[in-house]
Amino acid sequence: MDNFRRVVVGIVVMVLFIIAILFLLLVPWGRQVEDVFDPNDPNNLLQYSDSNVQFRMVTRGAIIGNAEHRQSEIIVGRDRTTMTVYSGYQDRILRSESYSNNPEAYADFLGALMNSDFTAKKPAPLDVEVVGACPRRLQYFFEIIDGDEVLHESWATQCSRSLGTFDGKTTDTLWLFRNQITDYRDLVRGMNLN
Repeated sequence: MDNFRRVVVGIVVMVLFIIAILFLLLVPWGRQVEDVFDPNDPNNLLQYSDSNVQFRMVTRGAIIGNAEHRQSEIIVGRDRTTMTVYSGYQDRILRSESYSNNPEAYADFLGALMNSDFTAKKPAPLDVEVVGACPRRLQYFFEIIDGDEVLHESWATQCSRSLGTFDGKTTDTLWLFRNQITDYRDLVRGMNLN
């Protein structure tokens, strides 16, 4: 019986020791949330939460006849979010909606984009022209824009992960942009842009 107690006490002490080690390793001692992200890091999208910088996603449809070709643009800003659906290759506006936004929602959006590695980029494929890289399916263009200045840009396709320069989490990024638009499904219904 005495050996049994020693074994149980030994196991309990070992478990407590392991828990204490894990606690010491996982708790960010003395670090505040603000310390986790460097405000000057270009990948820290939260630096834009109180600015006029906007995030843009363009979804370009399959390369088909002008009358049937569609393209959509979602722009998310601190105060306003807009979506426009275009017809043809000369960007004739078919539908457009604008929604108010607020700094808190914008900051949450930016934090989620950071977690989706929005600024992760890879070299462009050498033998692929951007336009027409995925002629039968969708092509996505992602940008960070400040007025007329493009601060960051990348692109991806539905055809292959190897096509494009975007190296973030494509599915999460698409979901985030689309879900900033309340009527997204209605705006793209029948447009082959999903």
